[in-house]
Amino acid sequence: MSLTFSTITLPSGPEHVMMDTENKLENMAKTSSNTIRILVCSTCTGNRDRNTETIALYQAIKNEGLDKTVLAEFGGCLNACSEPIAMGLQGSGRASYVFSGIDLVKDAEDIARTCKTYLELRKGWIVDAQDCGRLRHCLHARLPAWP
Repeated sequence: MSLTFSTITLPSGPEHVMMDTENKLENMAKTSSNTIRILVCSTCTGNRDRNTETIALYQAIKNEGLDKTVLAEFGGCLNACSEPIAMGLQGSGRASYVFSGIDLVKDAEDIARTCKTYLELRKGWIVDAQDCGRLRHCLHARLPAWP
């Protein structure tokens, strides 16, 4: 299972196994260059239900057929505290993005479409963000790929 979240358990099914923090890094080291990572800020405040967020994001990623190529996890602060919730998107040899003002439940489909667009581009540099839906208005930072 490539989709990982720390300290969250989805309701059923072996494909919903959540990995702890120690296993996440080991798993990422084994992934191919076609695997990308979503990092969701775990310190962003607000009325949050992590189980609902996890299920919505997982389902949207699975619906786009990306559940084998997208690793997702709750992690530390992404320094976009003025507009919670913050989310990072990165991949080996690809541009990195930080989005802020995200609602993981309402924006789950846009997040999955953004991941799909990101994977379709060799270096992950998104020029036409129409497919990203609302996320195109939530971009906080973008860094070019590091060779």
